[in-house]
This record gives sequence, structure tokens and C-alpha cells, in this order.
Amino acid sequence: MDAGATLEKQYAYIPPEYRSRPSPSALPKGRNRFLTKENMLSGLLGVALAGGVLVARNANFSTSQISSPTPITEIAPSNTSEPEPEILNEPTHKAENFGDVNQRTKDVLKEEKWIRNITDDPRLKIPKENRDFWAKRMMALIAIESNSEIHASSGIAFGFAQLKKETQDEIAKEYKIPKYDRFNSWESTLMGLAHQLKLADRYGNDLSLWAHHLGSGNMDQIILAYLKPLLPDGDSLKEKGISNNLQLRRYIEHYGITTETLLKYPKIDEILESIDAHDKTDQYYLRYKAVTDIIDSTRREASLTQETKA
Repeated sequence: MDAGATLEKQYAYIPPEYRSRPSPSALPKGRNRFLTKENMLSGLLGVALAGGVLVARNANFSTSQISSPTPITEIAPSNTSEPEPEILNEPTHKAENFGDVNQRTKDVLKEEKWIRNITDDPRLKIPKENRDFWAKRMMALIAIESNSEIHASSGIAFGFAQLKKETQDEIAKEYKIPKYDRFNSWESTLMGLAHQLKLADRYGNDLSLWAHHLGSGNMDQIILAYLKPLLPDGDSLKEKGISNNLQLRRYIEHYGITTETLLKYPKIDEILESIDAHDKTDQYYLRYKAVTDIIDSTRREASLTQETKA
């Protein structure tokens, strides 16, 4: 810096009020050096403000008025991978020959995020308030049917939801999927959910799961066998059979038919044996309940953990 230059030339900009401040030699000497009129006014103003803050604090201050800072993790996603869900409770319902239900559920819970995304697909037309139900339904269905193995195959059924080729072709045509891969995780789950929704349109949400396992023809036989003794002579369903989905669903709702009521029906063993499903159908339902038991308990524990952290 040029020692002979003026202040204005030595600095890019100096506010006028600082240019006219008195030099140290012009200030009072000794212990009263800083007791200028300006400094005294500033000091008094500061004391007054501090006193007002203390009074207000004693009168109205509450820790509840302080908002918690937003955690960094809520601002930007963490680079660390998501921890595996912790399975804490044994299921209330227990099925035979189902292996480690905890591990099955743990595996499918890893896929929950993208399964939930599939329920948002506008082609499925699932109301927002129902998407959680269908996401859980698909997680349980995948755990039961394929144990979360996308390449699972029985020889006639394939993929996560174990759909037959003719069922996949029908869904692909309806949803305008010109070319599909039966072993693609997204497409297999989308088709499985689309099939569940179609069955729910005929049987309702509860029975659609059992219908997936039995097939629509067998499900119709079971429902008709259950209903006919209850219906009066001349009833259209009793005399002519099922005419359409809406008619059948109305009967199901009116008579309160659910999977559990059918399993308790005295003649259900005879009916199931006639369609070669007696040895596995009740266990299929118990497997579903076992998986959903653990999904629910895991969610409750996660919710309690979040509340504790909050």
C-alpha cells in the first residue's frame, strides 16, 4: 500500500460517516476517554433492551415455543444404505411347512419402497387411501408365492406373483404392455397387482387373495356351494348361477362371506377336496396372515422408534 496515498485512494470505499470520525487525539483523556455523549446513549439503550428481554422471558417464555432444528438427514438424503428392517415379533398365525416366516418377511420388506411406487401407477386407478392395503397385500403375496425370488417358476406359473402365461397375456393386453418380461421385478409385480384388483372387483378385497390361489372357477364353486342353502327358491343366483361381477359381490357383501367364514363352513372340507385344494388352501391363508402379522408388528415398532426419537 502507498504510504503517501489518501484513505480514499487506499480503500475501494469508505462510508462518509467513518471518514469524519474524530481522531484519537480529539477524544477525552484518561478514565473518561470513552464517556462520549454518543457512547453513553448507546450504552443506556442496550441496558434498556436487555431489561425488556428479561422481563418478557420471565413472563411468557416457554420451551415449547422453540422449534426444533430440521435434521440434516431431512434436508439431504444420506449416502449410507438403508438398514434392514428389524423383525421383532412372532406371528399370531402360524402355517405348516412355510419355512422361516421372519426371513421371508424381512426379504420382501426390502422391496417395500418400489412396491409402493407401483400402487401409484395411474393405470391401476387405486385410490390413494387404499394404496397401503394393496402394497401390503402384494408384499405378502410375493413372500408366499415366490419367496421374493423373481425367477421362481412352477413350470406353469412364473415370477413374483406366480401368474400363468395366459393370465399375463390377458393383463398385458388390457394394460397395453406390448412386450413384457415375466421375470422383470417391476412388470411381474404390476401384473400381480393388476390381477388382484381384477379378482377384487369380482370377490371383494378379502376373497381376492384366496381366489388368486384357487383360481376363479374354483372360487365360484365354493361361494355357490355356501350360498345355495341360504337362498330362497326362485333366487336368480340359485337358479341361473353367477351372471356378472357386481351381482356376485353384492351376495358376498350381503351374506358377509369372508375367507374365515368359508373355512369354518361345515362342508368346506368336502368342497375343497372335490377341487383338489383341501391339503393346502387353509395353510395358504395362514401363511398370508403370518406374513402380514410380522409386517404390521414391524411397522408398529418403526413408528414407536420414530416417536421416541422425536
